[in-house]
Amino acid sequence: YLVWFGPMRLARIFGYTWLAIYCVVAGTRFGPEMYPLLVTLAITSVMLGELVGAFRRRLEATSLTDPLCRVWNKRGLEVLLKRTIQIMQRNGSSLSMLFLDLDDFKRINDTEGHSAGDRVLRAFSSQIEAATRPQDTLARVGGDEFVLLLPGATAEKAQETAQRLRQVVDAPAWSFGVAEMRAGETAEEFIERADRVLLEEKRRRKTAAEG
Repeated sequence: YLVWFGPMRLARIFGYTWLAIYCVVAGTRFGPEMYPLLVTLAITSVMLGELVGAFRRRLEATSLTDPLCRVWNKRGLEVLLKRTIQIMQRNGSSLSMLFLDLDDFKRINDTEGHSAGDRVLRAFSSQIEAATRPQDTLARVGGDEFVLLLPGATAEKAQETAQRLRQVVDAPAWSFGVAEMRAGETAEEFIERADRVLLEEKRRRKTAAEG
């Protein structure tokens, strides 16, 4: 889980520490006859972890990432989300999503130029990543639209995360939609539902501003 969702350094520290403790305990309890099995288990676990880590790095460096913001792109999100849904459902864990959208981003491009708009997008994505957990995943799915996956988070927790991000992310105004994964829901339906909540939120904020 950590190898796929978290920093490789953290995955190594946690994984190797757990593996060492397990081998010591098992070896002490069952004696020398367990040593060959434990050595095989340790070597296999390390090799699998490193292979998965290398595969993840290779994916991130190819067509699954956004070249501007250095986060997952829409295609990468679809691949990752389907895998994440399987893991969360198997573990019985919650999975929530924030659909993020910069308000009036077109105005920035029109008045300050596309280079300024690119700088805003890069700054926004980097600050979001810096302010979230290692297992959270950010993807750029449109011009100024992002999706933040929050494994293990309920809709209430995701709402709290969004409100906290609004306080710490130094960027132009942005809106968000919150959705928690429902049983039997596909990845596409999950994303579409979060997008609809975002649009409703933007309409609500626009109406409040005009009023």
